[in-house]
Amino acid sequence: MTTPRKGSEITKEWLEVILTKYEAKTTPDASVQIITFLVNLGADPGNNFQAEVIKVAAEGYVRGVTSDSNNNHKHYNLFIKFLLGTALEQQGARMMNGHRRELLIYSDIIADLNDFQAKTSGDKYHINIPEFVYGICTDDDYVLVMKDLSADGYVTKNKHDGLDLPHILMATDRLARLHAVSYSFYKSHDFFHKYPSFTIAEQWTNMMKVFFSSLIDCFIKAAEFKKEEYKMLFSTLESNKEALIEKLGDMPMNPKKLKIPCLAHGDYWTNNMMFQYDNDVSTDQMFPPHNIMMIDWGNTMFRDPLLDLQYLIYTSTTLSLRKQHLEEILHHYHSTFTTATNDLGVRVDNWEFQDFMEDWKNTRFFGCLTGVMVNILSLSKAGGKYQKQKGSISSNKFKAKIEIKLSKLLIGPITKLFLLPSMQKVAGDMMLKPFKKIIMELESCDEKTQSRVFDLFNEAWQQGVFDV
Repeated sequence: MTTPRKGSEITKEWLEVILTKYEAKTTPDASVQIITFLVNLGADPGNNFQAEVIKVAAEGYVRGVTSDSNNNHKHYNLFIKFLLGTALEQQGARMMNGHRRELLIYSDIIADLNDFQAKTSGDKYHINIPEFVYGICTDDDYVLVMKDLSADGYVTKNKHDGLDLPHILMATDRLARLHAVSYSFYKSHDFFHKYPSFTIAEQWTNMMKVFFSSLIDCFIKAAEFKKEEYKMLFSTLESNKEALIEKLGDMPMNPKKLKIPCLAHGDYWTNNMMFQYDNDVSTDQMFPPHNIMMIDWGNTMFRDPLLDLQYLIYTSTTLSLRKQHLEEILHHYHSTFTTATNDLGVRVDNWEFQDFMEDWKNTRFFGCLTGVMVNILSLSKAGGKYQKQKGSISSNKFKAKIEIKLSKLLIGPITKLFLLPSMQKVAGDMMLKPFKKIIMELESCDEKTQSRVFDLFNEAWQQGVFDV
Protein backbone atom coordinates (compact mmCIF):
# COMPACT_ATOMS: atom_id res chain seq x y z
CA MET A 1 0.00 0.00 0.00
CA THR A 2 1.35 3.43 -0.97
CA THR A 3 0.86 5.98 1.80
CA PRO A 4 -0.26 9.37 0.43
CA ARG A 5 1.90 12.41 1.22
CA LYS A 6 -0.86 14.95 0.56
CA GLY A 7 -4.59 15.17 0.03
CA SER A 8 -4.42 14.86 -3.75
CA GLU A 9 -2.80 11.39 -3.38
CA ILE A 10 -5.60 9.85 -1.28
CA THR A 11 -7.01 6.76 -3.02
CA LYS A 12 -9.99 4.46 -2.57
CA GLU A 13 -7.62 1.53 -1.93
CA TRP A 14 -5.76 3.37 0.83
CA LEU A 15 -9.00 4.37 2.55
CA GLU A 16 -10.19 0.77 2.44
CA VAL A 17 -6.98 -0.45 4.09
CA ILE A 18 -6.93 2.10 6.93
CA LEU A 19 -10.69 1.84 7.61
CA THR A 20 -10.48 -1.95 7.66
CA LYS A 21 -7.76 -1.63 10.33
CA TYR A 22 -9.98 0.80 12.23
CA GLU A 23 -13.03 -1.47 12.14
CA ALA A 24 -10.89 -4.49 13.07
CA LYS A 25 -10.23 -2.93 16.50
CA THR A 26 -13.78 -3.86 17.48
CA THR A 27 -14.63 -6.50 14.83
CA PRO A 28 -11.49 -8.55 14.02
CA ASP A 29 -12.92 -10.08 10.81
CA ALA A 30 -14.27 -6.81 9.41
CA SER A 31 -13.37 -5.45 5.99
CA VAL A 32 -14.37 -2.14 4.41
CA GLN A 33 -15.35 -1.59 0.79
CA ILE A 34 -15.54 2.09 -0.22
CA ILE A 35 -18.35 3.05 -2.59
CA THR A 36 -17.50 6.71 -2.95
CA PHE A 37 -15.40 9.39 -1.23
CA LEU A 38 -14.91 13.15 -1.43
CA VAL A 39 -11.76 15.08 -0.45
CA ASN A 40 -12.03 18.69 0.75
CA LEU A 41 -9.61 21.23 2.23
CA GLY A 42 -9.80 21.01 6.03
CA ALA A 43 -8.56 24.52 6.90
CA ASP A 44 -8.21 27.86 5.16
CA PRO A 45 -4.68 28.94 4.19
CA GLY A 46 -3.00 30.63 7.15
CA ASN A 47 -4.96 28.67 9.75
CA ASN A 48 -2.43 25.86 9.80
CA PHE A 49 1.28 26.51 9.44
CA GLN A 50 2.81 23.08 9.97
CA ALA A 51 0.54 20.63 8.15
CA GLU A 52 -1.86 20.14 5.29
CA VAL A 53 -5.24 19.28 6.78
CA ILE A 54 -7.85 17.48 4.72
CA LYS A 55 -11.46 16.40 5.27
CA VAL A 56 -12.68 13.18 3.70
CA ALA A 57 -16.31 12.10 3.53
CA ALA A 58 -16.54 8.43 2.55
CA GLU A 59 -19.37 5.97 2.08
CA GLY A 60 -18.97 2.21 2.09
CA TYR A 61 -19.87 -1.24 3.37
CA VAL A 62 -18.41 -2.96 6.41
CA ARG A 63 -18.42 -6.71 5.88
CA GLY A 64 -17.71 -9.43 8.40
CA VAL A 65 -15.50 -12.15 6.87
CA THR A 66 -17.33 -14.94 8.70
CA SER A 67 -20.80 -13.79 7.68
CA ASP A 68 -21.85 -12.77 4.17
CA SER A 69 -25.04 -11.28 5.58
CA ASN A 70 -23.13 -8.89 7.83
CA ASN A 71 -23.13 -6.00 5.34
CA ASN A 72 -23.39 -2.62 7.09
CA HIS A 73 -23.74 0.53 5.10
CA LYS A 74 -21.64 3.23 6.79
CA HIS A 75 -20.57 6.85 6.41
CA TYR A 76 -17.13 8.02 7.53
CA ASN A 77 -16.16 11.63 8.24
CA LEU A 78 -12.39 11.88 8.57
CA PHE A 79 -9.90 14.63 9.35
CA ILE A 80 -6.42 13.89 7.94
CA LYS A 81 -3.06 15.62 8.56
CA PHE A 82 -0.01 15.50 6.29
CA LEU A 83 3.35 17.23 6.68
CA LEU A 84 3.85 20.45 4.75
CA GLY A 85 7.04 21.60 3.07
CA THR A 86 9.92 20.29 0.99
CA ALA A 87 11.54 16.92 1.67
CA LEU A 88 14.28 18.62 3.74
CA GLU A 89 11.75 20.65 5.74
CA GLN A 90 9.74 17.51 6.45
CA GLN A 91 12.84 15.63 7.60
CA GLY A 92 13.64 18.60 9.86
CA ALA A 93 10.16 18.33 11.39
CA ARG A 94 10.76 14.62 12.00
CA MET A 95 14.07 15.37 13.73
CA MET A 96 12.23 17.61 16.20
CA ASN A 97 9.74 14.77 16.86
CA GLY A 98 6.71 17.07 17.05
CA HIS A 99 4.60 15.03 14.67
CA ARG A 100 5.66 11.74 16.27
CA ARG A 101 4.58 13.13 19.64
CA GLU A 102 1.25 14.24 18.18
CA LEU A 103 0.61 10.78 16.76
CA LEU A 104 1.38 9.24 20.17
CA ILE A 105 -1.04 11.67 21.83
CA TYR A 106 -3.89 10.36 19.69
CA SER A 107 -2.91 6.70 19.52
CA ASP A 108 -1.70 6.02 23.09
CA ILE A 109 -0.99 8.81 25.55
CA ILE A 110 -4.39 10.39 26.13
CA ALA A 111 -5.85 6.88 26.42
CA ASP A 112 -3.22 6.13 29.11
CA LEU A 113 -4.03 9.36 30.95
CA ASN A 114 -7.77 8.75 30.76
CA ASP A 115 -7.41 5.16 32.03
CA PHE A 116 -5.31 6.49 34.92
CA GLN A 117 -7.73 9.24 35.95
CA ALA A 118 -10.77 6.96 35.51
CA LYS A 119 -9.31 4.39 37.92
CA THR A 120 -8.22 7.07 40.38
CA SER A 121 -11.12 9.53 40.24
CA GLY A 122 -14.00 7.73 38.52
CA ASP A 123 -13.48 9.51 35.18
CA LYS A 124 -13.99 12.93 36.78
CA TYR A 125 -11.17 14.53 34.78
CA HIS A 126 -11.61 13.02 31.33
CA ILE A 127 -9.50 14.63 28.57
CA ASN A 128 -11.42 15.09 25.31
CA ILE A 129 -9.68 14.74 21.96
CA PRO A 130 -10.92 13.52 18.54
CA GLU A 131 -11.12 9.74 18.10
CA PHE A 132 -8.00 8.21 16.56
CA VAL A 133 -8.56 6.26 13.33
CA TYR A 134 -5.11 5.58 11.85
CA GLY A 135 -1.58 6.93 11.87
CA ILE A 136 1.95 6.26 10.64
CA CYS A 137 5.21 8.10 11.32
CA THR A 138 8.37 6.73 9.68
CA ASP A 139 11.38 8.18 7.88
CA ASP A 140 9.36 8.00 4.65
CA ASP A 141 5.72 8.47 5.61
CA TYR A 142 3.60 10.58 7.91
CA VAL A 143 -0.16 10.71 8.14
CA LEU A 144 -2.60 11.10 11.03
CA VAL A 145 -6.30 10.27 10.62
CA MET A 146 -8.96 11.27 13.14
CA LYS A 147 -12.72 11.49 13.18
CA ASP A 148 -13.99 14.83 11.88
CA LEU A 149 -15.60 16.58 14.87
CA SER A 150 -17.67 18.93 12.72
CA ALA A 151 -19.90 15.97 11.82
CA ASP A 152 -20.91 15.86 15.51
CA GLY A 153 -21.70 19.56 15.69
CA TYR A 154 -18.34 20.82 17.01
CA VAL A 155 -17.28 24.24 15.73
CA THR A 156 -14.43 26.70 16.26
CA LYS A 157 -15.01 30.25 17.45
CA ASN A 158 -14.09 33.28 15.36
CA LYS A 159 -10.37 33.87 15.99
CA HIS A 160 -10.70 37.60 15.30
CA ASP A 161 -13.14 38.18 18.17
CA GLY A 162 -11.37 36.39 21.00
CA LEU A 163 -13.09 34.01 23.40
CA ASP A 164 -15.84 35.34 25.66
CA LEU A 165 -15.99 34.45 29.36
CA PRO A 166 -17.96 31.14 29.18
CA HIS A 167 -15.66 29.82 26.43
CA ILE A 168 -12.36 30.89 28.04
CA LEU A 169 -13.47 29.41 31.38
CA MET A 170 -14.25 26.07 29.75
CA ALA A 171 -10.97 26.14 27.81
CA THR A 172 -9.07 26.98 31.01
CA ASP A 173 -10.85 24.24 32.94
CA ARG A 174 -9.86 21.57 30.39
CA LEU A 175 -6.28 22.82 30.26
CA ALA A 176 -6.04 22.57 34.06
CA ARG A 177 -7.38 19.00 33.87
CA LEU A 178 -4.77 18.02 31.27
CA HIS A 179 -1.98 19.49 33.40
CA ALA A 180 -3.24 17.92 36.63
CA VAL A 181 -3.79 14.44 35.19
CA SER A 182 -0.47 14.36 33.32
CA TYR A 183 1.43 15.69 36.37
CA SER A 184 -0.15 13.03 38.60
CA PHE A 185 0.55 10.34 36.00
CA TYR A 186 4.16 11.49 35.67
CA LYS A 187 4.70 11.21 39.44
CA SER A 188 3.69 7.54 39.46
CA HIS A 189 4.81 6.26 36.03
CA ASP A 190 8.04 6.13 34.04
CA PHE A 191 6.61 8.25 31.23
CA PHE A 192 9.86 8.87 29.35
CA HIS A 193 10.83 5.21 29.30
CA LYS A 194 7.61 4.42 27.45
CA TYR A 195 7.64 7.57 25.30
CA PRO A 196 11.30 8.56 24.71
CA SER A 197 10.40 10.97 21.89
CA PHE A 198 9.18 13.39 24.58
CA THR A 199 12.75 13.80 25.84
CA ILE A 200 14.09 17.12 24.56
CA ALA A 201 17.81 17.92 24.44
CA GLU A 202 19.00 20.94 26.44
CA GLN A 203 20.43 22.41 23.21
CA TRP A 204 16.88 23.12 22.05
CA THR A 205 16.34 25.32 25.11
CA ASN A 206 19.37 27.39 24.10
CA MET A 207 18.12 27.58 20.53
CA MET A 208 14.73 28.86 21.73
CA LYS A 209 16.52 31.67 23.58
CA VAL A 210 18.15 32.69 20.30
CA PHE A 211 14.79 32.41 18.51
CA PHE A 212 13.05 34.69 21.02
CA SER A 213 15.91 37.19 20.83
CA SER A 214 15.53 37.35 17.02
CA LEU A 215 11.75 37.54 17.44
CA ILE A 216 11.99 40.61 19.70
CA ASP A 217 14.27 42.35 17.18
CA CYS A 218 11.73 41.54 14.48
CA PHE A 219 8.84 42.95 16.53
CA ILE A 220 10.73 46.17 17.24
CA LYS A 221 11.50 46.69 13.53
CA ALA A 222 7.92 45.85 12.52
CA ALA A 223 6.56 48.40 15.02
CA GLU A 224 8.72 51.25 13.69
CA PHE A 225 5.62 53.11 12.49
CA LYS A 226 4.33 53.23 16.09
CA LYS A 227 7.66 54.16 17.71
CA GLU A 228 6.66 57.71 18.70
CA GLU A 229 3.36 56.58 20.18
CA TYR A 230 5.02 53.80 22.21
CA LYS A 231 8.47 55.36 22.62
CA MET A 232 8.97 54.48 26.32
CA LEU A 233 7.59 50.97 25.84
CA PHE A 234 10.02 49.97 23.09
CA SER A 235 12.90 51.78 24.74
CA THR A 236 12.38 49.64 27.86
CA LEU A 237 12.04 46.47 25.80
CA GLU A 238 15.24 47.17 23.84
CA SER A 239 17.22 48.09 26.96
CA ASN A 240 16.21 44.98 28.89
CA LYS A 241 16.06 42.50 26.02
CA GLU A 242 19.09 40.42 27.00
CA ALA A 243 18.00 40.12 30.63
CA LEU A 244 14.47 39.15 29.56
CA ILE A 245 15.83 36.48 27.22
CA GLU A 246 17.95 35.05 30.04
CA LYS A 247 14.79 34.93 32.13
CA LEU A 248 13.08 32.96 29.36
CA GLY A 249 16.09 30.64 29.30
CA ASP A 250 15.37 29.75 32.92
CA MET A 251 12.18 28.02 31.78
CA PRO A 252 13.68 24.59 31.03
CA MET A 253 12.19 21.78 28.96
CA ASN A 254 13.79 19.08 31.11
CA PRO A 255 11.01 17.78 33.43
CA LYS A 256 13.52 17.02 36.21
CA LYS A 257 14.22 20.76 36.48
CA LEU A 258 10.57 21.83 36.47
CA LYS A 259 8.58 22.72 39.58
CA ILE A 260 5.46 21.08 38.12
CA PRO A 261 6.34 18.84 35.14
CA CYS A 262 3.28 18.13 33.06
CA LEU A 263 2.14 17.52 29.51
CA ALA A 264 1.63 20.89 27.80
CA HIS A 265 -0.47 21.24 24.67
CA GLY A 266 1.94 23.84 23.30
CA ASP A 267 -0.43 25.58 20.86
CA TYR A 268 -3.68 25.91 22.79
CA TRP A 269 -5.49 28.90 21.31
CA THR A 270 -8.85 29.69 19.70
CA ASN A 271 -8.28 27.73 16.47
CA ASN A 272 -7.15 24.60 18.34
CA MET A 273 -10.28 24.01 20.37
CA MET A 274 -13.74 23.07 19.13
CA PHE A 275 -16.97 23.66 21.03
CA GLN A 276 -20.26 21.78 21.07
CA TYR A 277 -23.58 23.33 22.12
CA ASP A 278 -26.78 21.93 23.62
CA ASN A 279 -28.82 23.51 20.85
CA ASP A 280 -28.14 24.10 17.18
CA VAL A 281 -26.98 27.69 17.55
CA SER A 282 -24.80 30.07 15.63
CA THR A 283 -21.33 30.50 17.12
CA ASP A 284 -21.82 34.25 16.77
CA GLN A 285 -24.50 34.16 19.45
CA MET A 286 -23.71 34.34 23.16
CA PHE A 287 -24.52 30.75 24.10
CA PRO A 288 -22.36 28.91 26.62
CA PRO A 289 -20.73 25.74 25.24
CA HIS A 290 -21.77 22.27 26.33
CA ASN A 291 -18.44 20.58 25.60
CA ILE A 292 -14.95 21.21 24.19
CA MET A 293 -12.39 19.17 22.28
CA MET A 294 -8.66 19.93 22.33
CA ILE A 295 -7.21 19.54 18.82
CA ASP A 296 -3.90 19.99 16.94
CA TRP A 297 -1.23 18.56 19.27
CA GLY A 298 1.77 19.13 16.99
CA ASN A 299 3.65 21.23 19.59
CA THR A 300 2.99 19.09 22.65
CA MET A 301 5.81 18.53 25.15
CA PHE A 302 6.54 18.40 28.88
CA ARG A 303 7.09 21.89 30.31
CA ASP A 304 5.90 24.47 32.84
CA PRO A 305 2.06 24.51 32.87
CA LEU A 306 2.02 28.29 33.28
CA LEU A 307 3.50 28.68 29.77
CA ASP A 308 0.48 26.86 28.35
CA LEU A 309 -1.89 29.08 30.35
CA GLN A 310 -0.04 32.27 29.34
CA TYR A 311 -0.25 31.19 25.69
CA LEU A 312 -3.99 30.48 25.93
CA ILE A 313 -4.94 33.76 27.54
CA TYR A 314 -2.77 36.12 25.51
CA THR A 315 -3.50 34.54 22.13
CA SER A 316 -7.24 34.03 22.61
CA THR A 317 -8.74 36.91 24.61
CA THR A 318 -9.16 40.64 24.15
CA LEU A 319 -7.80 43.36 26.43
CA SER A 320 -11.36 44.22 27.48
CA LEU A 321 -12.07 40.68 28.70
CA ARG A 322 -8.75 40.46 30.55
CA LYS A 323 -9.38 43.76 32.34
CA GLN A 324 -12.72 42.49 33.61
CA HIS A 325 -12.11 38.78 34.20
CA LEU A 326 -8.41 37.81 34.29
CA GLU A 327 -8.33 37.20 38.05
CA GLU A 328 -11.48 35.06 37.82
CA ILE A 329 -9.91 32.98 35.02
CA LEU A 330 -6.67 32.49 36.96
CA HIS A 331 -8.57 31.51 40.12
CA HIS A 332 -10.55 28.99 38.07
CA TYR A 333 -7.40 27.41 36.66
CA HIS A 334 -5.69 27.19 40.04
CA SER A 335 -8.77 25.81 41.79
CA THR A 336 -9.35 23.17 39.08
CA PHE A 337 -5.70 22.10 39.05
CA THR A 338 -5.30 21.82 42.82
CA THR A 339 -8.64 20.04 43.30
CA ALA A 340 -7.81 17.56 40.55
CA THR A 341 -4.29 16.79 41.80
CA ASN A 342 -5.64 16.29 45.32
CA ASP A 343 -8.34 13.93 44.00
CA LEU A 344 -5.69 12.05 42.01
CA GLY A 345 -3.58 11.58 45.12
CA VAL A 346 -0.70 13.93 44.24
CA ARG A 347 -0.79 17.11 46.28
CA VAL A 348 1.35 20.01 45.05
CA ASP A 349 3.09 21.57 48.05
CA ASN A 350 3.77 25.30 48.32
CA TRP A 351 1.45 26.26 45.47
CA GLU A 352 -1.28 28.27 47.08
CA PHE A 353 -2.87 30.95 44.91
CA GLN A 354 -0.27 33.50 46.05
CA ASP A 355 2.56 31.14 44.96
CA PHE A 356 0.75 30.49 41.68
CA MET A 357 0.48 34.23 41.02
CA GLU A 358 4.20 34.67 41.62
CA ASP A 359 4.89 31.98 38.98
CA TRP A 360 2.36 33.69 36.71
CA LYS A 361 4.27 36.98 36.93
CA ASN A 362 7.57 35.22 36.24
CA THR A 363 6.25 33.70 33.00
CA ARG A 364 4.33 36.78 31.85
CA PHE A 365 6.94 37.83 29.24
CA PHE A 366 6.37 34.51 27.44
CA GLY A 367 2.65 35.32 27.28
CA CYS A 368 3.35 38.70 25.71
CA LEU A 369 5.76 37.38 23.05
CA THR A 370 3.69 34.38 21.99
CA GLY A 371 0.45 36.37 22.11
CA VAL A 372 1.87 39.02 19.78
CA MET A 373 3.36 36.42 17.42
CA VAL A 374 0.21 34.28 17.13
CA ASN A 375 -2.04 37.30 16.65
CA ILE A 376 0.11 38.68 13.81
CA LEU A 377 0.51 35.30 12.09
CA SER A 378 -3.11 34.19 12.41
CA LEU A 379 -5.06 37.43 11.99
CA SER A 380 -3.09 39.17 9.24
CA LYS A 381 -3.65 38.77 5.50
CA ALA A 382 0.05 37.99 5.12
CA GLY A 383 -0.44 34.96 7.36
CA GLY A 384 -3.18 33.73 5.04
CA LYS A 385 -0.72 33.72 2.14
CA TYR A 386 1.91 31.67 3.95
CA GLN A 387 0.46 28.20 3.44
CA LYS A 388 0.02 28.78 -0.29
CA GLN A 389 3.71 29.64 -0.58
CA LYS A 390 4.88 26.55 1.31
CA GLY A 391 6.97 24.16 -0.78
CA SER A 392 6.18 20.48 -1.25
CA ILE A 393 7.71 17.19 -2.31
CA SER A 394 7.62 16.56 -6.05
CA SER A 395 4.55 14.78 -7.42
CA ASN A 396 6.86 12.80 -9.71
CA LYS A 397 7.56 9.53 -7.85
CA PHE A 398 11.12 9.18 -9.13
CA LYS A 399 11.98 12.80 -8.25
CA ALA A 400 10.30 12.44 -4.86
CA LYS A 401 12.45 9.38 -4.02
CA ILE A 402 15.63 11.31 -4.83
CA GLU A 403 14.48 14.35 -2.79
CA ILE A 404 13.67 12.17 0.23
CA LYS A 405 16.93 10.22 0.00
CA LEU A 406 19.00 13.42 -0.21
CA SER A 407 17.10 15.01 2.68
CA LYS A 408 17.81 11.97 4.89
CA LEU A 409 21.52 12.23 4.13
CA LEU A 410 21.64 15.97 4.80
CA ILE A 411 19.35 16.46 7.81
CA GLY A 412 21.58 14.75 10.40
CA PRO A 413 24.74 16.79 9.69
CA ILE A 414 22.70 20.01 9.33
CA THR A 415 20.98 19.47 12.70
CA LYS A 416 24.28 18.71 14.47
CA LEU A 417 25.78 21.83 12.94
CA PHE A 418 22.93 24.07 14.09
CA LEU A 419 23.06 22.66 17.62
CA LEU A 420 26.65 23.90 18.00
CA PRO A 421 26.81 26.99 20.28
CA SER A 422 28.61 28.96 17.56
CA MET A 423 25.79 28.30 15.07
CA GLN A 424 22.76 28.89 17.27
CA LYS A 425 22.30 32.52 16.20
CA VAL A 426 22.04 31.32 12.59
CA ALA A 427 19.70 28.49 13.64
CA GLY A 428 17.43 30.86 15.59
CA ASP A 429 17.24 33.21 12.60
CA MET A 430 16.37 30.30 10.32
CA MET A 431 13.59 29.19 12.69
CA LEU A 432 12.16 32.69 12.50
CA LYS A 433 12.60 33.09 8.74
CA PRO A 434 9.22 31.58 7.67
CA PHE A 435 7.36 34.07 9.89
CA LYS A 436 9.61 37.12 9.55
CA LYS A 437 8.02 38.47 6.38
CA ILE A 438 4.54 38.18 7.90
CA ILE A 439 5.57 40.00 11.08
CA MET A 440 7.29 42.75 9.09
CA GLU A 441 3.99 43.52 7.36
CA LEU A 442 2.43 44.64 10.67
CA GLU A 443 1.95 48.21 9.41
CA SER A 444 -0.29 46.96 6.58
CA CYS A 445 -2.46 44.86 8.89
CA ASP A 446 -6.06 45.89 9.51
CA GLU A 447 -6.84 48.10 12.51
CA LYS A 448 -8.32 45.24 14.57
CA THR A 449 -5.17 43.12 14.26
CA GLN A 450 -2.91 46.08 15.06
CA SER A 451 -5.06 46.89 18.08
CA ARG A 452 -4.76 43.31 19.43
CA VAL A 453 -0.97 43.39 18.97
CA PHE A 454 -0.30 46.79 20.54
CA ASP A 455 -2.76 46.11 23.36
CA LEU A 456 -0.58 43.13 24.28
CA PHE A 457 2.63 45.18 24.20
CA ASN A 458 1.13 48.09 26.13
CA GLU A 459 -0.55 45.87 28.71
CA ALA A 460 2.71 44.02 29.40
CA TRP A 461 4.66 47.28 29.67
CA GLN A 462 2.14 48.82 32.10
CA GLN A 463 2.33 45.68 34.24
CA GLY A 464 6.11 46.01 34.44
CA VAL A 465 6.76 42.86 32.40
CA PHE A 466 9.65 44.51 30.51
CA ASP A 467 11.33 45.66 33.71
CA VAL A 468 14.10 43.45 35.10
